[in-house]
Amino acid sequence: MAMREGIRSAAEASCNGIVRRMVSLPRSLMGGFSRAMGHGRHLIGIGSGRRTQTLPSNFPMHYPEEPLILPEVSVSFLTSFEQQYGTMHPFFYACRFMETLKIAEDEHKFLFLYLHSPEHPFTPSFCRETLSSEAVVQFLDANFVSWGAIADRDEGLHMSATLRPACFPFCAVIAPVAGDNIAVMQQMEGPISPTELVGILQRTLEEQGLAFRSLKAKKAEKIIADRRLREEQDAAYLAAIQIDKQKERLKNVPPPVRPQKPAEAPNKANHERLQNHSAQKQHGKTREASIDPQDPQAARILIRFPNGERREQCFLCTDKLQAVYRYIDSLGVPGIGGNYRLVSIFPRKVICNPLRHLPVLSNCSHQIKSSRIRSFSVRSCRLDPNESHKLELVLEVKEKLEKDYQSLPVGKNGRDDEDMILWFLKDRKFSVEDAVERLNKAIKWRREFRVSELSQDSVKGIAETGKAYVHDFLDVNGRPVLIVDASKHLPAVHDPAENEKLCVFLIEKALSALPEGSEEILGIFDLRVFGRENADLDFITFLFDVFYYYYPKRLGQVLFVGAPFIFKPIWQLAKPLLKSYSSLVRFCSAETVRKEYFTEATVPAKFRD
Repeated sequence: MAMREGIRSAAEASCNGIVRRMVSLPRSLMGGFSRAMGHGRHLIGIGSGRRTQTLPSNFPMHYPEEPLILPEVSVSFLTSFEQQYGTMHPFFYACRFMETLKIAEDEHKFLFLYLHSPEHPFTPSFCRETLSSEAVVQFLDANFVSWGAIADRDEGLHMSATLRPACFPFCAVIAPVAGDNIAVMQQMEGPISPTELVGILQRTLEEQGLAFRSLKAKKAEKIIADRRLREEQDAAYLAAIQIDKQKERLKNVPPPVRPQKPAEAPNKANHERLQNHSAQKQHGKTREASIDPQDPQAARILIRFPNGERREQCFLCTDKLQAVYRYIDSLGVPGIGGNYRLVSIFPRKVICNPLRHLPVLSNCSHQIKSSRIRSFSVRSCRLDPNESHKLELVLEVKEKLEKDYQSLPVGKNGRDDEDMILWFLKDRKFSVEDAVERLNKAIKWRREFRVSELSQDSVKGIAETGKAYVHDFLDVNGRPVLIVDASKHLPAVHDPAENEKLCVFLIEKALSALPEGSEEILGIFDLRVFGRENADLDFITFLFDVFYYYYPKRLGQVLFVGAPFIFKPIWQLAKPLLKSYSSLVRFCSAETVRKEYFTEATVPAKFRD
């Protein structure tokens, strides 16, 4: 009793004068973090750790300078705790200390550390009455990131050597700081009631949480400032576009119409005049098709089509660009629809349909000598013809790729694929330099990964596992659907390279199924039967990196269906690695998939029941 009073007094003293001390972490503990994020990223499991020999209760505890950490993640604390005291306890992250500290930092929370000494006489009552208290569990889960370990094993031994507790049970409130240090904001040693523990933690948050809230506020202000800057840049960009459009409209305004004379009464003379006018129009069309190349007023136009076909035609220097378009339309060349553009070869200039009123040979002057040949290239256009500025950016990116990265392949998904260039320009907010950099990286990756060689036969073996496939129907939003059955993904059995090939092949297959007007696909991960043997942080990172760098803005949404409790710590580790794509993730049930994303006729079979 006297001992308990002494401990309570120490705790109260700590509350009145919050413990603040800096602790340097051992190098091996810091190294353990890097190894865990490297070799040990495949799995963060709960309830199954390697067996270690328990030290006898009368064995003196030593504090080595740098005890050795084995690369495996030990979760014997959770196993031991739940076997003895049940599953009602705070959510202890089943990963290494440094990983949990990083999670706490990302979530702007303090870390609650608990060192468990199974042989200590105060431990059973503390675990049953305090740590298993509903009030303590709810308070810790809402305000802290919790981590626990057995005091004489693995990382628990490290932390005991670092923090040097005088008595058990031992709890501490930790805050990350720069370098290899941590700040111990509060520590509690010995038995303590649920009310006392919550009170101490509450006061710690009130007195010390200001620093974290200030940091969070600064980050939020920076995000708002960055967003405001982007909005201002976008507004300026749109304003410039409107000005350009207004200038084009002013150019296209026809001259004022002269007052027409009163209509003459129909008579024989008027009838003859109309007939003569029609004959002149017909004669003009015939003359356009049969202009003498030797005519001083003739201009020779060489036209190259996307299919490689070339045509040469003569026009008069006074003809409008509309005459060239009319000639191209009359040819009926396959693959050329109504929305296309002409690109003058030299000087390179994009000429869209709205400019058809210009003279054929207009550039610096409206006329040229008959000996000069003008060359045009016909290009299909998915953009609105009014967006000629974007077409010019596409050509600018194309020229830079051709100049700086001549070794890159050409053709579909190559450096001259204008649809691909346009897509990356959109992703990079029409920054030419950024788009060139991303395209160079993406095209190189496609060549090195041999994406063009992937086929149903090349991935047949791994596809037969049924771990992933493209659904036969679109979702209600018209998106192709890529489904992953996590229970069939076995990283210890399947070759990672084959998994990656199947992943890319299915992405390509889903994109090829995009209907007209759709740009994104839906990803569904079925996690209902997910277990430790299915966890693969490396593959999750690869999947989202592929979308982020090589298929930007193609992933519309990701559904995590029926995620079990064991998946939570894995997601906490994976979330920071997924960059902005983590915001696309939605945790939901199979019922949500059925009701919100498919009709009765199109819902995948595995989600029908």
